[in-house]
Amino acid sequence: MAFTAAYDANVLYGNEVRDLLIRIARSGLVQARWTSTILEEVTRNLAANRPDIPAEKLSVLRERMNAAVPGALAGVMRNSWKA
Repeated sequence: MAFTAAYDANVLYGNEVRDLLIRIARSGLVQARWTSTILEEVTRNLAANRPDIPAEKLSVLRERMNAAVPGALAGVMRNSWKA
């Protein structure tokens, strides 16, 4: 059984790490999860820091990420850490 891993905006921001993590999820080693809020943070920061990337490409990035890892787009995530 694969572990569930929440992919936060800080690891989805860069191309290389994002690609690696998506490949790991596609291999079945982990069940990746992210939310619309996380994807919005990624695209907002990319738009702010990389004005050379058109908004349409950022929209396509979100669509491709969700298509690449079916089921990764989650609703509201809750902290499930036990003390």
